[in-house]
Amino acid sequence: MKYLINEFAKLASISTRTLRYYDQIGLLKPNIVSPGGYRYYGSVEVNRLQQILFFKAMDIPLKKIKEILDQPEFDHLEKLKEHLEKMQQRKKQLNSMISTLNQTIDSIERKQEITDKEKFAGFKKNLLKENDDLYKDEVEQKWSKKAYDQSRKAFESMSEFEYQHFKELGEKILSNLKKAFDAHLDYQSEAMQNVAKLHQEWIQAAWGRYDADAHYQLVEMYVADDRFKAYYDKNEDGLAELLKNAVQYYLLK
Repeated sequence: MKYLINEFAKLASISTRTLRYYDQIGLLKPNIVSPGGYRYYGSVEVNRLQQILFFKAMDIPLKKIKEILDQPEFDHLEKLKEHLEKMQQRKKQLNSMISTLNQTIDSIERKQEITDKEKFAGFKKNLLKENDDLYKDEVEQKWSKKAYDQSRKAFESMSEFEYQHFKELGEKILSNLKKAFDAHLDYQSEAMQNVAKLHQEWIQAAWGRYDADAHYQLVEMYVADDRFKAYYDKNEDGLAELLKNAVQYYLLK
């Protein structure tokens, strides 16, 4: 079936302006453009737009989406299965946060204060579940079950203040890393060495202890492991590599 641009926009609940922009940047081209300038979209474009919208829902930048979709080995069905798995994980996380919100609202309405630990239980539970799903087996194989359990216990026992500090450190690392990258600073620069120091603090907060050798090996995975690489490179390709080099240089000084 063929759709005119206004029909296609209505089908996908997006604007025709968005479709024209996707055409302009090469993300989604119409199947046919008539001599009169009418754009027509077919089943291939329907499938591609569906993928684009799923990626956007996971906060993947358009530039990155285009790179993924244009890969010769791209598998539409396999990617849909990945989307489903990630969205099911997100659903669990949202349900946990909704539960925490309901508990907090209920306590305020009944004027019964909940503990600080309960206020942040949903957020920490989400992170712990995500880490268990993604990294538990690999960390246990690489460093031991005891090391993973110690790190998990340290994170579970964080106070409200410690948890907020941990989050702020993570956000500051990402922000300063991007600034240094945009300014074309190398890993030996003062700015990037400050990022490496922040990363050391962040790791110590997460693990409840510190091991420089384990830290050195961990950042190696930021480039070697696609899951880590995707996290740091989601805003710009090369951020994971820059962070790895900065941390390893910092640790060897």
